[in-house]
Amino acid sequence: MNSLLIHDAACIATFDHADPAKGREHKDASLFVRDNVIEWLGPTAELPRALRESAGEVIDARGHLVIPGLVNTHHHMYQSLTRAIPGVQDAELFGWLRGLYPIWAGLMPEMVQVSTQVAMAELLLSGCTTSSDHLYIYPNGVRIDDEIEAAQKGVNDKMNLLRERQHRIENEDPEIVAVREELLELERQVLRKREELNAKLALAPEIKRIEEERREYFFKLRQLRELEAAIQRELAARERE
Repeated sequence: MNSLLIHDAACIATFDHADPAKGREHKDASLFVRDNVIEWLGPTAELPRALRESAGEVIDARGHLVIPGLVNTHHHMYQSLTRAIPGVQDAELFGWLRGLYPIWAGLMPEMVQVSTQVAMAELLLSGCTTSSDHLYIYPNGVRIDDEIEAAQKGVNDKMNLLRERQHRIENEDPEIVAVREELLELERQVLRKREELNAKLALAPEIKRIEEERREYFFKLRQLRELEAAIQRELAARERE
């Protein structure tokens, strides 16, 4: 069994209350973990000798604050590879996307694996132990499995990998329908493997939101064009008078 002793921390903040200000804080405390389960927490002076002697790893936490791992609720790990592209450093969102999508079109499975391990290592170095990731482009044979496998054999982190599910809309472009069917088949393949994976798979409604916003945009655009046509008719009528 794997065991870890975080020994003699200045403070261990548990955040074990819905109101963080009311969470318990243990001064001059230690924490013993066995098989990823916290087995003992309390004042270092009361730490059982048996636990101290059986610890497989000991971290000297004197002068340190110990807190639960942070949670990153939204990440795009593959983008770790394209952070320093000069042409898009100061671009706004859509200019940034136009500059990077041609680069992402060259994404290969190995790139997804490397970027996943880089991103997870960076997260751990900043105190984050749980992350949700949105991998939504799959060129050149890229699979969500590439990300999952990289996480499993690289940094032993806990991950929530999100797939985006699209929703049907009336009178859709056939090309969009074809892309959706491809995505849904990919989703089905991933879900069939979920029992084999040490990862949580979830579905995000992001595409539905984007489609709704797009429909609202075109509706407003049509209203503006109708208003412009009405103004032009009114101006023409006044000129005739």
